[in-house]
Order: sequence, then C-alpha cells, then structure tokens
Amino acid sequence: MRLHRAIALVVFVLVTFAPPLTAKLERLEAPDPGRGTIGVRISAQFGKARESADTVYFARVGDPAQAQGAPVLIPSNFGKARNVYLLNVRPGRYVVAAAELGRSMPTTRTVVVFSKDDSALTEVEVKAGTVAFVGEITAVTSMKSRELDETQARTLNAVMTTSATLGVMDRALGADFAYPATIKNVDRGDEVELDFWSSASHNHFRGEDAWVSLIEHRPVLRAPVTASTKKQDP
Repeated sequence: MRLHRAIALVVFVLVTFAPPLTAKLERLEAPDPGRGTIGVRISAQFGKARESADTVYFARVGDPAQAQGAPVLIPSNFGKARNVYLLNVRPGRYVVAAAELGRSMPTTRTVVVFSKDDSALTEVEVKAGTVAFVGEITAVTSMKSRELDETQARTLNAVMTTSATLGVMDRALGADFAYPATIKNVDRGDEVELDFWSSASHNHFRGEDAWVSLIEHRPVLRAPVTASTKKQDP
C-alpha cells in the first residue's frame, strides 16, 4: 500500500510541475535587413586538451570609442555546438579580441585574449542583409607564460565588465584564469565555410525560417583572405 501511495505521489508531482509539452521554444530575434551577421569557430589548445569557445568578443575596427583607452567589446549573442554567432550587428569591419570557453578545471570558465596583431588576422567585413564568416580559428596557449601584454590586459578588463557568464570565482581570480592566446591558423577555405553554414541552417537555426533563408540565399562575404591564413613564426 505504501509503495502504491509513493508511486501515486511521484506521478502527481511530475504531472503537476512538469512544463507543458505545448510550451513554445524561445524564438530568435528576426534578421534585421539593415544589419549583418558574423559566424566563427574558435578552438584553443591547453596542454594536451583542446577546447572550443562558446562566447566570442568582437571589436569594431575604426570605432572612435576604441581610441579612448578601454576597448569596447561586443559579445556573441547565439551559439550551438562549435559555431558562434553575432546576430544583427551594425555594418562595418570587426575583429575577434577574446573568447570564453567552458572548462571543468581549474575554474568553470576560461578566457583567452589575443594580441592586437593576432586580432588583425581575424578581420571581417559585415554588410547589411548578409552573413560573414570569420573562419575556423586555431589558437594555442602557454601553460607557463601567462603574462598579458597591455592590449590583452585591457581586453580582459573589458571582458570582465561585459561578460554575462563569468562566475564569482572566475571574477575573483581575475587574470589568473585568463590565457594569452596565439593564433596559429584561420581557415577560410570553401569546405570549412560550407560546413559552418550548412550546420547553421540545418541544425542551429532549425524552425527559424527567416534565418535559414538568409543563410541559404546569401551572397557570402568572406574575410579579406579567403584561403587559410597562417601566422608565421618569427
């Protein structure tokens, strides 16, 4: 009898408090015809482990506010799997300044920051009503040398101010959880780009008809160099 009552209680709780099956999924904001969208993949090597970024910070090239000192960063606003997107951004030229990665150790989040020269390798032009592919960025970090240069330190401070995902422990550690990252390759080849936008339209934007149409009928605006860009070692 007690077992029957227990089972009945569990069923009651599940039925009463479970979300309705008819609940609608949160929809994305529709594409703004006066703005554009950026797509990028970033992976960073930490020792023997390689992690993928889930949040990317962009800086607008030529923005007068950038010259005032602290960089003005724009965080990505959508991401699935390894793909990260900045939807409905003002037309202009942008570079990748930093990225966040979710890791189990040593903290819940890790930030990688790029130098000014490395960020320049990621520059991409955004035009209204189009999508632009930065590329698939491969970066490496040093587990020994953790010192940030002046640009990287300012970028990290801006990330700390802007981030919506960094936890209390991450913020308390400050620079101790950040890594200077060196870009080894930016792959903008046709196969990589096709794979990126195919996964976007078939998986990540499923049910978002306006976004799927924008992606599938794009003229694609690539970054300045369409092939792989490899940083030459000094």
